[in-house]
Amino acid sequence: MLNCIRTQFLLCLCLIAVATAQQAAPHNSGDDVITGHGHSHVLTKFTGKNSIGNSGIVEANGQITTNENISAGAIQGTVNDPNGVAVVGQNFGTTGDSIGVSGTTYSEEGIAVQGYFPSYTGSGIAVKGTANSGAAIGGVFVNSVQSGGGVAGFGYVTSPDGGIGLLGRVWSNTGTGIGVKGEAFTPDGVGGLFDNTVGGNIPYWCGVWVLQISGRRNGQSVCRRRLSDRRR
Repeated sequence: MLNCIRTQFLLCLCLIAVATAQQAAPHNSGDDVITGHGHSHVLTKFTGKNSIGNSGIVEANGQITTNENISAGAIQGTVNDPNGVAVVGQNFGTTGDSIGVSGTTYSEEGIAVQGYFPSYTGSGIAVKGTANSGAAIGGVFVNSVQSGGGVAGFGYVTSPDGGIGLLGRVWSNTGTGIGVKGEAFTPDGVGGLFDNTVGGNIPYWCGVWVLQISGRRNGQSVCRRRLSDRRR
């Protein structure tokens, strides 16, 4: 009798354990199965609740590329290669005002695009624009203000030892190249203005194609005419 009671008690414990295990086991239904596939070197993404497929991001040869738009809090590119490029923006559009890299800031003192050359030696370039067409322009600065004295381009130096705020140069040894040219399209405008605000000299450059150059000294207009191929 006692053995029968023990057997029934153990049987009840086994049944309880089995029921508990069945309740604790995950329910594997068709909704839990992930389907789909991708391709080599292409990052996968969920294309549905239970399906995956290719994303637009490709990782190959140590590079990550995509043809889709990327929005991020910050993007930084770092290379250790004398010929490498840390960040590249490309626009393959063949018409319209296609833009490879655009910078925007909403701060009143912000800088939309900045180039920085940290070395104190050498002849590096912080920002460079290159154009290969005879009708193209290597760099354009636009101030679209409709009134007031807006400035489109501004260059300055802090060195007292012959620093140059703005340099224009013609590399060709022949032809009629122009190092610096200013244009005005209003009868009251000035093509070029040189102003020494502390009363010093106003340097000028007169060549065979330059007949007149005007400037200001101490608020007074200065006009010099010279027809010569010498530069000063």
